Amino acid sequence: MPEIRRFQPDDVEPLLALSLSAFTPIHESFERELGPEVFRLAYPDWRKSHARYFRELCAEDPGHIWVAWDSASHQRAGYVHYTMNAEDRSGEIGLNAIAPAYQGRGIGTSLYRHVLGLMKEHGALWAKVNTGGNPAHAPAVRAYERCGFKVFPLAHMTRLL
Repeated sequence: MPEIRRFQPDDVEPLLALSLSAFTPIHESFERELGPEVFRLAYPDWRKSHARYFRELCAEDPGHIWVAWDSASHQRAGYVHYTMNAEDRSGEIGLNAIAPAYQGRGIGTSLYRHVLGLMKEHGALWAKVNTGGNPAHAPAVRAYERCGFKVFPLAHMTRLL
């Protein structure tokens, strides 16, 4: 199992590449499910917006990013970002991804448990996470459930006008 370590500045580009490769199948499923017209409108350049958001997180909140590092292969296996809300004493798992070659090995679950422990140490009483409800997100849903999260159904609906 990879070790979990703090984010370092030289992680930005390798983790961005990892993130884009992990999110590609998800966006491909979105395109199939939404249809190409709605997908292009909803996600005109998802890679560009994802990269911008990821780089902003790394620049503005690097202390809340944790990396799964495989020392045997000198590879980054995944990462997780989290936030804290002192007002309602909550924590939230944010952007996260596991490299496709490492998926299905419990690395996401380990990262989530790690940041949940940090949230608790810093006074959080509860935690939340948002994910998709489509089949492409099923592995993430299972990992979150292994960490004790319960699904609260919401519906996001779309249509062309």
